[in-house]
Amino acid sequence: MALFSLLILQLLVLWLNSGLEPLLFGAHHSSALLFRLFFCLLVWLARFYFFPQCRDTRMLLLGFAGTFLFLVVFNHCLIMSKIPGLTYTLRLFDQGINAVYLGVVFEITAVIVWEVSSNPRPFGFALHSYAQRRKAGEEVLSSLMKLGFFYSALLILAFNRLSMYTHLSWELFSRVAGALLVGSLSFLLASFRYRLRSQVSPALDELERQLEYLLTRSAPSEGVRGDELFYLQNCRELLLNSPMLRWQPEDLMMVVGSLLLFVAQPAITQLVG
Repeated sequence: MALFSLLILQLLVLWLNSGLEPLLFGAHHSSALLFRLFFCLLVWLARFYFFPQCRDTRMLLLGFAGTFLFLVVFNHCLIMSKIPGLTYTLRLFDQGINAVYLGVVFEITAVIVWEVSSNPRPFGFALHSYAQRRKAGEEVLSSLMKLGFFYSALLILAFNRLSMYTHLSWELFSRVAGALLVGSLSFLLASFRYRLRSQVSPALDELERQLEYLLTRSAPSEGVRGDELFYLQNCRELLLNSPMLRWQPEDLMMVVGSLLLFVAQPAITQLVG
């Protein structure tokens, strides 16, 4: 409810700043209204539906402070230094609410990157345990695919907004942004798989030593050796497969949804524009 309260307050500030009647304001500023509505909806979905566990007050405050400072300086250099004091204050308030939304985006991103790359127990799972290692892999893959869908929607919305004020090439910038997004997610997945393999490596080395000893020892009992070999080889296969990231239907849906967002880009432009 807090995010939607901020949205209502933001729309009220925009209306006061416009000096128009409500109906005229809605007609003349429909693109700005739709942009803020979709932006707030995306942030709400991310915070309370996709990533409810990704909370860190320090990252939220850091993201808010950094984006608010950037937005104020950027807008001041462009237009806000040339407008009256009341209009300046109202626009400053509007940028502050946008900074709150962007702070939430930064918070979610920072928490996921930390969980994937640095946390000894990513999402609360112990990597030294076989069962929890598999669950950690599923959770990391799911979180990164949701993050990719979330960022795809944000990029489409942001490019649409920027294209209203600049000669922005949708096709070029969407391809560049898509490539950067895929590259970033692939790097995070690769780094997490490396972490999983590093957890498995000592146990694999020990199994290899036992297998080598069992195969080379003199005058072994064939029955005992066969049972031990079968057991050790099964353990080895389990350990080799444990760092594999298993895709779920929901993960594939996120990938398809991200691709569809970029394919449907022209239609989204007409809708929001």
